[in-house]
Amino acid sequence: MNHILSCLFKLEYLLLKSLMETKGQTPAFCPYFLCRNVWGDVVKKVAVIGLGYVGLTTALLFANTGMDVLCIDEDEDKVKLLKNKKMPFYEKGCDKLLKKNFNKLYFTSNYNTISDVEIFFICVGTPLNCKNYLDVSKIMNA
Repeated sequence: MNHILSCLFKLEYLLLKSLMETKGQTPAFCPYFLCRNVWGDVVKKVAVIGLGYVGLTTALLFANTGMDVLCIDEDEDKVKLLKNKKMPFYEKGCDKLLKKNFNKLYFTSNYNTISDVEIFFICVGTPLNCKNYLDVSKIMNA
């Protein structure tokens, strides 16, 4: 459990560091282990499944840290927009991150393109169903 919390802290710090840099700020510290996986190797490629507000902004911040990011969404219109360097929604600063890190981002609707990915982030909706339980069907289909 401590290792999972440590990894989450590292990822949270990575995202915060990237966000601060987009605002011209510098974080106070940068630990050595920041971009490393369980084995101590540098993480080079992640996949983000679901390109809504949570998934796309997360993907942009990962790309801004230097990682290659495979971005997958079932909405082909959204993928086409992103391939043309256009945001499907407005979020301050994201359009700049998209253009700046476009060479690190790979947009697709095809799950068969997944290869050599070290970490997966599933960022899909989980609305309540008619019995007020979370509908996890999108997670199961991802």
